[in-house]
Amino acid sequence: MLFLEPIRLMAENRLSKRKKTKFSHDGHLYVYDKCSKSDPSLLLWKCELKNECKGRVHTKNNELVKKVNEHCYGASAVDVEVACIKTSLKRKSKETLEVSSTIINGCIENSSQAVEGSLPNSHTLKKSYEESAT
Repeated sequence: MLFLEPIRLMAENRLSKRKKTKFSHDGHLYVYDKCSKSDPSLLLWKCELKNECKGRVHTKNNELVKKVNEHCYGASAVDVEVACIKTSLKRKSKETLEVSSTIINGCIENSSQAVEGSLPNSHTLKKSYEESAT
């Protein structure tokens, strides 16, 4: 078990496909799991690959308090950003009537070349967007 000094979480809260709160830290995505029974202000998070990975963190007042277990795979900030863009596209497809190409361009306009290179091609993104809209 590794204890860390409290640090501010740099990532904004995000929502998963199932509308569960997520955040990223050190190139890994975590999904909100539950509150601690002994301290309701202590939030417990688990790696988004919960069936394969034992990575866990605890936060309190939006500060990382404890890192529990190591991940069984390497960290990748690019993969985190790609996942966030895909989730954002799917969510926006249900919330707006804008043309798919406008939404896709808006989601990827501020991303790095590494992120853009890791995204599926534009045809696949458009198809995924349109399937989510229905």
